[in-house]
Amino acid sequence: MSDTSLYLFRFKHIQIEIPYTNIIINIYSPWSYIISFGSCLLYIFLITIIFPLLTSKLSLKMKNFFSKIHYIFLFLYSLFSCLITLYYIIYTKEIINWLDYICKPIPSWLRIISITFTISKIWEWFDTAILIFKGQTFKKIGFLHIYHHAT
Repeated sequence: MSDTSLYLFRFKHIQIEIPYTNIIINIYSPWSYIISFGSCLLYIFLITIIFPLLTSKLSLKMKNFFSKIHYIFLFLYSLFSCLITLYYIIYTKEIINWLDYICKPIPSWLRIISITFTISKIWEWFDTAILIFKGQTFKKIGFLHIYHHAT
């Protein structure tokens, strides 16, 4: 690849050659509100109708397998995101220079991390699915858990 290519991560000691384009998608009102409110409604629909329906259709072995796979991949994603972000803030010295940390524009590769973080929040909806699959009621799951994942 040429030097003009864009990379997801490109540091002095590490380079992950995942080319991407520098595209910014702007979402204006009322769509931003529709997406936010719609995702909350989708989550409520999933936990009240879809996940309980799937509970009776999945075997205990399948539920346990799904649970293990879900948590393994969620752990690996979280570990990767944490380590790459920590490496970045140490490498750029933003960890000791708060003015740069707050005022400097966000590098374009960090937008990708932000997008994957948002996707991981939707992925974490399956935490509630696993609890429902294991037979827990909404009272046992708790308002805080449901509110956290809905918002």
